[in-house]
Amino acid sequence: MTTSQASEPSFFSALFDFSFTDFVTNRIIKVLYILALVGLTIFSLIFLVTGLGRGGGSALVALIVAPLYFLFGLIYIRVLLEVIIVLFRIGENTAVMAEAMQRSGGLSTPNPAAPPRRMARPPAPTHSRQPDDVRVVDPSATLRRAAAGAVMIRGSYNHE
Repeated sequence: MTTSQASEPSFFSALFDFSFTDFVTNRIIKVLYILALVGLTIFSLIFLVTGLGRGGGSALVALIVAPLYFLFGLIYIRVLLEVIIVLFRIGENTAVMAEAMQRSGGLSTPNPAAPPRRMARPPAPTHSRQPDDVRVVDPSATLRRAAAGAVMIRGSYNHE
């Protein structure tokens, strides 16, 4: 028995832990996987036997669909259970890191009396001229030209 196993509470004490500090999921995930595997096997066999009993096209469909259902169902269950375990391990590792940081004094609250740090100003632009392909357009002048019937052709306004 390792030291991590010795410090873990029993299954039933973790099951009736109303503060949810100990997780039961990590202990029963293997049982859930076995139950899902048994359920998929039974359903696939029933589907296969029923299809073969009907004969004809149903038998052919059952021979193809039953193994595919079993395979994809098993992959789906496995991935789902692995995601659940990963989420619980993230929670456990985060708790361990938070405890370690508190012990080492790494987690400290900011001093509310200290003034906030100011960001440095961005440097002023070094050129005042706009690039050649950008034009600044006065919206009111554009509206006046449009109202007067002006048409823009290759950058110049021509009145019709």
